[in-house]
Amino acid sequence: MLWQKLDFKELIACHLIAEHGSLRKAAIALGLTAPAISARIKSLEGELGVTLFDRLANKMVLTASGQQFCKEIAPIFAQVEQAIRRTQESAAHRRSLSLSIGSTLAPLFVPKILNLLAGHAGVALSVQQNGSLQTAKLIDSGKVDIGIGYQSQLASNLVSYRLSGSGISFFCAGNHPLARRRKIGLNDVADFNVFLVQEPSELRARVLAGFTESGVAPCSVTSVGSCQVAIAFAARSQAVAIVHETCSHGSDLRSVTRLKVSHALPGFDLSLFHRPNWDVTPEDRALIAALAA
Repeated sequence: MLWQKLDFKELIACHLIAEHGSLRKAAIALGLTAPAISARIKSLEGELGVTLFDRLANKMVLTASGQQFCKEIAPIFAQVEQAIRRTQESAAHRRSLSLSIGSTLAPLFVPKILNLLAGHAGVALSVQQNGSLQTAKLIDSGKVDIGIGYQSQLASNLVSYRLSGSGISFFCAGNHPLARRRKIGLNDVADFNVFLVQEPSELRARVLAGFTESGVAPCSVTSVGSCQVAIAFAARSQAVAIVHETCSHGSDLRSVTRLKVSHALPGFDLSLFHRPNWDVTPEDRALIAALAA
């Protein structure tokens, strides 16, 4: 293509001289010297093989070819100007939104987040991975707009929307002694090492409280970084993983067995939440609804 051989800076110089009717004014507009602008025009003429300006004593006058050329390229600069203005206006109205969610919950919400981005092009969404307790602190301090976590771990002053419930599940390897038993109590689980998420964790606190209420204690507790890691370790050992039911949905369960434990531990509400004084716009409400759907 012929235009690929041209230097856009030379086209700008030509356009400005024609627009201002003066080499000096064009040079001032570009912050360059008059000789520098003149050199660009000379280079452009050489590339085109056409004389665009007649050089007179104190000015440059468009030739007939120059008039035709400048008339043809003028719409290009008008379109560029319009594109810049529209882009800047769009950026000025772009809504910034920050979301904090636990690493174990994030895989469950990836499809919704992708749909949210596809349906709300005017939103600049940033996603952080934090546990429920840390998420609540970030939201309360104003560092994050909205979060997804377990309701019992939230500050009471936060506005919340219940997304779903999550029970507590027990998993062990397929060859584990408990895998073949139909009736299991916490006293049976206590005979084995238990994998639990590390502190601070409401799940951990509830599980250990449940053992205490039953009058037993696990022979040992191994702390891990997430429920998925607990399940993976249990699949390769003679231990029992005790996890959020919600978290197990994103795990590989082919190598483990779900245990039916008679002592039911209280579950959790999975919620979306934000500060009560957060300036919620109609668009924000639509985004919240998209995540909560």
